[in-house]
Amino acid sequence: MGERNRVVVRIASNDYTLSGEESPEYIQRVAALVDRKTQEIVRSDSTLSVAQTAVLASINMGDEVLKQHHIAESHLRKIRELEKRLEAGSGESDALRQEINAARNNLARIKQELIRSETENRDLREQLRRIKNGGEIHG
Repeated sequence: MGERNRVVVRIASNDYTLSGEESPEYIQRVAALVDRKTQEIVRSDSTLSVAQTAVLASINMGDEVLKQHHIAESHLRKIRELEKRLEAGSGESDALRQEINAARNNLARIKQELIRSETENRDLREQLRRIKNGGEIHG
């Protein structure tokens, strides 16, 4: 197991100590994302409790993760379709190779975004659990 980093962050005007094996910069990025999502919700309805705001932020991030999954699956289907067309020996092989490469590049980028989103969503759920328990947050 790697070294745990401890970072004090500010989310929704509250300080939290997060700890995790991720770099302090990564932990700060996660906290900034949570704070940004939380602030968006607070701007739309300032009467919500911290827990309600955290839940809505988690729901919004979960929605983003699912949308990224959908996009990634769509790109994967397109790649498979293009590979089948290429294997069938169509006269468009160069164009198909370019489309496949572009689709693979998009898929790789989306997978990276998906991994980041899933990690951020996991961290949000953990932070929400910690907020509900009134304890210190560890990421």
